[in-house]
Amino acid sequence: MNSKKYLSGLLMIMLVAGLAGSALAWPGQAAGKMKMDGLGMGRGGQGGEEKMFSRLDLTAEQKSQMLEKRQALEKDLLALRQENQTLRLKIGEEMAKDQPDRGKLTGYFKEVNDNRGQMEIKRLDFILDIKAGLTPEQKAKFKGYYGSKTEKK
Repeated sequence: MNSKKYLSGLLMIMLVAGLAGSALAWPGQAAGKMKMDGLGMGRGGQGGEEKMFSRLDLTAEQKSQMLEKRQALEKDLLALRQENQTLRLKIGEEMAKDQPDRGKLTGYFKEVNDNRGQMEIKRLDFILDIKAGLTPEQKAKFKGYYGSKTEKK
């Protein structure tokens, strides 16, 4: 009996460590911070949107549109984050059972990963939408931020 509790506890620790490792694999994702590109765009970012606005020299109208789009994105992402939090609780509850149902766990993990994929696609759509509204000069600055990351490899 004690060995079952020990094994169950060990599995829970491994599960939590695995989920934490996934969160930490994305820079800025831990602790609710989200950076979107080195432009200073994200919650917890240093300077946030204002930093990006000044770097790209956005007009007041562009700033307003970008903030509206950003708020819509955050609303969409919040729903997915909340769904993943609920799924993680279900995973924890299932793992705490003497005989966890592998099928349920697999389904929960697939849903979490599907939600993560949806979040990344929503972020991508946001960035592409923002980029489409930039002037050629602003696009060059915007491209410079992305290009510097890929050229270092």
